[in-house]
Amino acid sequence: MVSKFTKNDEAVSAVIGVILMVAITVILAAVIAAFVFQLSSNVPKNKQVGVEVKRLDAGHIVVKTMSGQDVALLNTTASYSITFSDGTAKLDAGSSPNCNTIGASTQFACGPNKDITVVAHFTDNTDFPVWAGTIA
Repeated sequence: MVSKFTKNDEAVSAVIGVILMVAITVILAAVIAAFVFQLSSNVPKNKQVGVEVKRLDAGHIVVKTMSGQDVALLNTTASYSITFSDGTAKLDAGSSPNCNTIGASTQFACGPNKDITVVAHFTDNTDFPVWAGTIA
């Protein structure tokens, strides 16, 4: 009796196809992950600066630098600005423009009962709100 063997190549092509699909999926996932993680490195980190806002007189308020690990990074020419609830803004009045030390303060013209936001300006050209409230 003579046996005859036949060669069946169908299974080989199916295995190679599955391996190629898995490889393409892994490569695609790696490219997407690299893109996403690269984008997250460009997001600016929040700065930490504590301020105290007080009424000086009927027409002025004082913003005083109180604490924070990023105080030294405050812009020395205009450390703070204020924005009123109607959208108008006022820059640092210049009474003490160098507010990048603890205890330094600056004045702003501001009438009573104003909703304001104090924005800190940093040397790396980033701005972060550090206080919001109503000045009576």
